[in-house]
Parts: sequence; C-alpha cells; structure tokens
Amino acid sequence: MAFLVAKQFGYDMIGLNASDVRSKSRINEILTPVLGNVSVLGTPMIFVDEVDGIHGRGDYGGVAALVDILKEPTVPIILAANDDTSDKMKNIKKVVKTISFKKIPPRLLRVYLGNILKKESAKLSPGSLIKVIFVQ
Repeated sequence: MAFLVAKQFGYDMIGLNASDVRSKSRINEILTPVLGNVSVLGTPMIFVDEVDGIHGRGDYGGVAALVDILKEPTVPIILAANDDTSDKMKNIKKVVKTISFKKIPPRLLRVYLGNILKKESAKLSPGSLIKVIFVQ
C-alpha cells in the first residue's frame, strides 16, 4: 500500500526494514539526511516495515528517536507493523494515525491470486496455491 501511495502522489519511496533502523544512531544516520531534502528523483517518502520488531538491548533509543521524528516529520513517513500491542508500539501509536487492515478471506484470496497468475501467465500447483493462501 505504501508503494502505491508513493506512486500515486509522485514520491520517491525510500523503503527500510526496522532492522535497518534499530538504534538511535542508525536512525539518525539513515533518516536524518533524507528528512526535508529533495532527492535526485523527487520528493522522498519513507517506509519503515516491521517497526514492531524494534526491541531489545541492541536497539537502545531506536523507538524514542523514531517517535521524535514522527512528532514533526518533514517528509511523509509510513510505518508497517504486524502487532501494535507492545509497550514500544504504544509510544509510536501516540504520534501516528493508525490504519488497520483485515485479513483477506481465503476464498477471496484464491480469486485474487488466480487473477494475478492469469495476468502474469504464471502457474502454481494446487499445493503451492494452498500454502500461499493459508500460510500467512
């Protein structure tokens, strides 16, 4: 969804995984140069995936540094998380707008995947298709 938003509004997407920005020093090293700058390709948008994975002693200060940036972002920032119930996510949730997505029912997912496979002229064995649908 984040990549579609970036494309729709003409942003230059910078995608990161939470493992890239676990500590305060890494957040400052990676994100600070991007904030407020126009890149060669256009205006940046930051996407941080698996932000709920920032935890532990090795990630010292990561959440606090991210929250500081999120309080007054100079470029659009989108975060993705699988679970937003941890204490650290509570701090992040205080400064962001949360949009929740519901799981696609297996029957509907089968239809969507079938359409994609057809458009891509690709095939999956019935067993592989079942794994894709039910292993989420």
